[in-house]
Amino acid sequence: MAGKGGEEQYIIFKLGENIYGINIQYVREVVEPKKMIKLPKAPYYVEGVMDLRGKLVTLVNLSRILDVEEDSSTSKRKVLIMNTGSAGDGQQETETGLIVDQVLGVLRANSVESEKSGVPSEVIDKIIRHGDKLILVLDARKVLDLIGSEMNTDI
Repeated sequence: MAGKGGEEQYIIFKLGENIYGINIQYVREVVEPKKMIKLPKAPYYVEGVMDLRGKLVTLVNLSRILDVEEDSSTSKRKVLIMNTGSAGDGQQETETGLIVDQVLGVLRANSVESEKSGVPSEVIDKIIRHGDKLILVLDARKVLDLIGSEMNTDI
């Protein structure tokens, strides 16, 4: 979602000790994790499913997908409900929820404050300098593609 002057908005969250961001256009809503049903023989990164207003949401532990250390405290955990499908393409919208350790808020940033990532990671799009902090901005499409391809190979 580009604003004035190339400004974009990001949901900012923590995974372990690092701060990450994801473009807000890919996040439909942020919810509290509800009663989860564990799935037998599910891939290591799928924590289970939950019911969200009558729809099943697959809960994916983003720390496990990115191979970063998880915060042992679960009291601040949130679920980012992702926009992963299009209602106009004739297919039912897929519900995927990314579990994060803590949501810190929304950040507006423009291209001046960010730089393309030199980090050798297929899912990091860019890095934003915000004060004395570095925010690793994830490429939402690549993260969702990675989850989809992992699920297909784990079946």
